[in-house]
Amino acid sequence: MGKARSRADGDYKTDNAVVDFGADGDVTLTHDPDDGLILKSKATADDNPVLLTLQTGETDLAANDVIGKIAFQAPDEGTGTDAILVSAAIQARAEGDHSSSSNATSIDFMVGASEVAATKMTLTSAGKLEVAGGVDIEGGAVFNEDSADVDFRVESDNDANAFFVQGSDGKIGMGISTPRNNLDFGVTSNNDHVIALRDNNTSRTILGLSNGYGVRVGSPSDGTSSENMFEVGEINASDGTTYQNTHFAVTYGGDVTISTGDIIFGTSGKGINLGVTSNTDSNTLADYEEGTWTFAVTLEGSGTATVSGSYNTGSYVKVGQVVHCGGDLRLSGVSSPNGEVRISLPFTGINNTKRLFVGNILTVGIDKQSGQDYGGFFVRTAANEAKASVFWQSTSSHFGLQGQNGGLGANDTFLFSVTYLVEE
Repeated sequence: MGKARSRADGDYKTDNAVVDFGADGDVTLTHDPDDGLILKSKATADDNPVLLTLQTGETDLAANDVIGKIAFQAPDEGTGTDAILVSAAIQARAEGDHSSSSNATSIDFMVGASEVAATKMTLTSAGKLEVAGGVDIEGGAVFNEDSADVDFRVESDNDANAFFVQGSDGKIGMGISTPRNNLDFGVTSNNDHVIALRDNNTSRTILGLSNGYGVRVGSPSDGTSSENMFEVGEINASDGTTYQNTHFAVTYGGDVTISTGDIIFGTSGKGINLGVTSNTDSNTLADYEEGTWTFAVTLEGSGTATVSGSYNTGSYVKVGQVVHCGGDLRLSGVSSPNGEVRISLPFTGINNTKRLFVGNILTVGIDKQSGQDYGGFFVRTAANEAKASVFWQSTSSHFGLQGQNGGLGANDTFLFSVTYLVEE
């Protein structure tokens, strides 16, 4: 059937009827049988779209006045009531009084559930999209693809910055609007929990703030004493996910296990407090050392005693203030020895003449002294010196071995050990 055309007003009851508008019929309104109408512009030039303008005759637009509206309705729906109400609409609404310097307008998107269509989404004149319900995005979503310096913020019921991305540098804040780190958590009290890791509703590990400054790590109280509540290990470099090789662990029973490496203090003078619940100097183990030192033999009067290069090294273990040391010392030569014989020690002894210590010594080639009634020789540490004297004992006292009386010579041997205290 052909199309009926007219430029006059009338009742057009012919399918596919066309109404031409304009002197040259450049705009047409065509009947689409059983569906509706088609509005078309015949202009073929570039950037010349078809235009439908809804105009209001109001002369004084105020806030919330509707400028134009398109509504959708099924008034003949047989079930009536809600079914015949306006189901959806799009309207242009003035945001405020229009003036010579403002025509701020919002577009309201209105839908009905069991009601006349009501606003559920609004696009404001500032470009802000306000959605009353949830947003369900089936595909991917990219925010700020043009890399503008704008912030991204998610609010909760009582936190204006529940999630915040800082546009200037991409740093993320949770509970804070000025993140200073790549991920920054803002807390409002000293014992706030920051991160909770769960494998069900009851089992969780908490990372939080302790007393406003330190970090608190907490784990469920239902673990057994041998299970680890905290551990540090490695992630497999190949797949980037597999956990392996625990280096450090704390069990629910309170035991600390170090599987690799050592405990290293960043500065000297630090230690471990043993047997106390506070930092107590007298219970602090602040030093442990193993090593060797080179023997030297001196005479407090005059002369020299030379130590053999093959037997000139002693060993020691130092634990806190306590030093245990000794070795096999042998002489290679002596020249005009006179005065008390002294052997060097690895550390200076404590400066207290009432806290000197005595050690054992076995000698070879040293003459027994006249009046030496009890056993052999022994060594006694000196106060405030890194030396020990060789002593012998009579029935009434003890005396330092004098070099001129000991018959010192090459290959003479001092095999000794002594434990003594040093200053803290």
